[in-house]
Amino acid sequence: MEDLKVIQGKTWQAKKMGSDYVLNVDFGAQLIESLEDFVRSEDIGSGEISGIGATNEATLGFYNFETQEYDTKTFQEQMEIASAIGNIAYKDDELYIHLHITLGREDFGSYAGHLLEATIHGVAEFYVRSNPFKVIKSKNEENNMWVYDFDR
Repeated sequence: MEDLKVIQGKTWQAKKMGSDYVLNVDFGAQLIESLEDFVRSEDIGSGEISGIGATNEATLGFYNFETQEYDTKTFQEQMEIASAIGNIAYKDDELYIHLHITLGREDFGSYAGHLLEATIHGVAEFYVRSNPFKVIKSKNEENNMWVYDFDR
């Protein structure tokens, strides 16, 4: 079996085996900011992310096709990160973590959408599978969305 490697950043800790990682994000840390720091530190070109945890503040976006922009809303209450799933790619040369999230509320209702940022309040446990190649997204001018560009 391949050796496990433990790595640590300012607001996260991870264990690596091959191209796979398990990752903790610290209490009080910003989730997207921490994931970006992790991806940069490991020089990950592309990959997939999934996770669970808890937050007490999250800003979500919902893409409005009429305006071709995200409508955003911030929720401030204790919530479970019931599911977070997404990918790692680059918008041209800029790192882009595209993460969708479902947040469970105390009344067992939920919020869901594109995660812009969340403050970890409790625990955040993520699994990252990295690819040995970089994936680039280019802007589709027709609908103002970023899509995989396999010619780049």
